[in-house]
Amino acid sequence: ITKDVNRYEHQVGDIINYTVKVWNTNEKADTAYYWIEDTSLPDTVKLDFSSVKVDGIPEQIYTLEQQGNGWLLKSKAKFTLKYGTVITITYSATALKEGNGTLVDNTAKAGALGIPEKSDTEQVYINSPKIDVRKTAPQKKYKVGDVVGYRVEIDNRNPGTFMREISLHDKITTPGMEIKEGTVAVLVGGKDITSQVEVNFNEDSTGFDITTPLNLKAGTIPCIDKSPYNSIQNWCDRIVVTYDAVVTEDAEESLDNIFTVPATPNTNGDVIKDDPDIPSGGGDDTESVPMKQPQLEIIKKSDKQTYKVRETGKYTFV
Repeated sequence: ITKDVNRYEHQVGDIINYTVKVWNTNEKADTAYYWIEDTSLPDTVKLDFSSVKVDGIPEQIYTLEQQGNGWLLKSKAKFTLKYGTVITITYSATALKEGNGTLVDNTAKAGALGIPEKSDTEQVYINSPKIDVRKTAPQKKYKVGDVVGYRVEIDNRNPGTFMREISLHDKITTPGMEIKEGTVAVLVGGKDITSQVEVNFNEDSTGFDITTPLNLKAGTIPCIDKSPYNSIQNWCDRIVVTYDAVVTEDAEESLDNIFTVPATPNTNGDVIKDDPDIPSGGGDDTESVPMKQPQLEIIKKSDKQTYKVRETGKYTFV
C-alpha cells in the first residue's frame, strides 16, 4: 500500500487530494477477503465522501462505506485481488481553520485474510497566517515645521503559521507631510537591520516601500525540521519600523497615512488568502494626527469710558 498527497502545505479552506494504491505482490497467490481503509483523518480536516473514487476493480466486487470522517472498502466474499491488479482510491478533504498552524497526519491501511496488515501515512501542514499592523504617533496637535515620529509594529496572530518574505509599504494620504528619508529604521528583536533590507522612497517623499527577506512567524513552526522549512532563514516574531515625517505648509486639519503589509506567496507559490473568517492574509493600519487650528480673537476698545450727551465715541476693533 502507498498513500500520497498532492502537496505538503495547504491553507485553510484548501482541498487536500489523497491517493491510495493497493496491490498484490505475490504472483503465486490471489488475495481473498481484503479490505482497505482510511479512517484516521482528524477533525482538523473534513472528508468529502462523495469524492471517493475507486479504480482498478469493478464496482460490483466490493462495498464502500463512510465511517466517521473516513471510509472503508471491503471485497465481496467470492472475489479476490489477483497478482498485478492495482486498486487506486482517490479522495479529497478540506483543511479546516481548527487545524491552522498544525500538522495533519493520517494513515491508510490494507489487509486480507491470513495476511498481515500494511499501512502508509501522509502528512500535510496547514498554514494560514494573519498579519496585524499597529501604527502609532504621539497624540498631540502639530503645526507647520513639527516632526511627527511614527512607530509601526507588525505581528502574525496565528500560532504555528508564517508569512514569507514580508514587504512593507507606507503612504501619506493627505497633503501636508513629507517623510524624512534618513530616519526610516527596521528593527527585529531590538536590533536595527535596516542595512539588510531595501528601502525605496516615492519621488515626492510621501511614502516608501521596503523589501525584506524576513519570514514572520507566530511561535513554533511544527514542520521546522522538514525540507524546505529547515533551510529557511531570517525567521522573526515581530517587525518594528520607525520613521519621522515633517509637517509642511499644505497641512490641513488632520494628517493621515496608512501602513500596509500585503499577503505574500507561500511555499507552493500561492498568495496567502485575505479571508476575515479564518482570519488570514495581510494587514494595515492608518494613523491620523491633528493640526493646531488658528483661533480668531476680537478685541473692541473705546477712546474713553464716559461720554457726555451728544459727544461722539470712537471705537477700535483689533
